[in-house]
Amino acid sequence: MTTRKLVLTSGADRCGKSTTLAAVQKFLGKENCDVIHLAEPSNSQSDPYDINREKIGEWVASNKEWCFFDRSHACSIFYEERRRGNAGHLAHLVELEIELMDCAEEFQVVHLCIEKPWSWSAKHHLIEVRQLFPQAAPWFIRDQMIARMNEHKGYYEKIGEFYEHTTMFPHIYCFDTNKEPNIQNLLNNINYALN
Repeated sequence: MTTRKLVLTSGADRCGKSTTLAAVQKFLGKENCDVIHLAEPSNSQSDPYDINREKIGEWVASNKEWCFFDRSHACSIFYEERRRGNAGHLAHLVELEIELMDCAEEFQVVHLCIEKPWSWSAKHHLIEVRQLFPQAAPWFIRDQMIARMNEHKGYYEKIGEFYEHTTMFPHIYCFDTNKEPNIQNLLNNINYALN
């Protein structure tokens, strides 16, 4: 059985995904672990998940044991619907998951959700809003924070629904609110979910 692992990391904006995955890569070593940041699907590609396939192919060719996506295809279900007003590419997403299922001989797949309470993320959002809109009136800052608060709540509701009813792979949650996450515990939980 293969020991290679593709970890599809999800989480609302400003929940510490990139910070956690940087710590994971430092722990595992860059020679053994890729961390790949993905943004929203490109509208110039024939399939919204072609970039995912491309990055997975590069990782497979590298022979590294671990690959962590910083934003998974699951994220697009929520953000595409909420921010772009489309159907979230569900059929394309299921097609990608079937393809990943067919790669079971090459690597295992698990979803990882980094979840933080709004009270943890709010300060990071407020810093960003003030940087983006330095001349904004207090009411505008407040409205931006309420919109982000509602998005944060909606994101975790939607991702839970995805894990329960859509994905073909196991999932785990990381609720660690420490500044320095316990990476060994996280990796243990990933391995447990896959065995």
